[in-house]
Amino acid sequence: MLNLRPGNLPALTHAARLRELFGDVEGSYELLELALQSVSSTGGKESAGILAAMGHLRLVAGNPGAAEALLQQALAAFPDYRGALGDLAQVRIAQKRYEDAVVLLRQRHQAVPRIEYLYDLAEGLQLAGHTEEAEKIFQEFETKALPLSEKRANANRELVFYYADHARQPAKALAIAQKEFAWRQDVYTLDAYAWALRANGQLADARKQIEAALAVGIQDAKLFRHAEEIVLRSGDRAAAENYRRQSAE
Repeated sequence: MLNLRPGNLPALTHAARLRELFGDVEGSYELLELALQSVSSTGGKESAGILAAMGHLRLVAGNPGAAEALLQQALAAFPDYRGALGDLAQVRIAQKRYEDAVVLLRQRHQAVPRIEYLYDLAEGLQLAGHTEEAEKIFQEFETKALPLSEKRANANRELVFYYADHARQPAKALAIAQKEFAWRQDVYTLDAYAWALRANGQLADARKQIEAALAVGIQDAKLFRHAEEIVLRSGDRAAAENYRRQSAE
């Protein structure tokens, strides 16, 4: 796309996302800066999307202060922009300001009522110590997500983590993961499948799936943390330490 039309906005933002996925965070940021220069200075949703993506990059690079400034700019350009609200909530979580994170997560779900946002809200409520309300929201999430589990447009990955980590129903986690794996084998589906296998004690298969996910080359701290736990439970301390280091980096 960039060869056909240098500097076009969709190609710049997609290329930036690809650079981020494969670990080139600064290269991704440079492309987003070019993208920001190409949109109107009057603000609006396009500007908000780019600023939010830039804020996200500063967050994953371990600079929540810079992330917050960019995310606030995004919200000034387009109030209630869901990407900015979600990442600003993550900034608040990194700052251990859990109540503020809940406010943002609630605002995001009210602006765009997606099922996976309910899951994030429930986790935020749990961090803030609102156990009873968190349980209520988790149950609402499950009630809404389960009927969609047979459809391609679903919240199955979140459902896997809900059953594995919160509901303590590993067999259900694995059933959902297997269903999703039959449809798609992208990196994040492989990660969820590996996590469900781990929850069911199938460590060799779990390691196989998480290693297949990582072999693509995606640099994601969460994937490395999952790999660390899976191989550690398998007794491979050297590999676990390597994944711990990669996650920290």
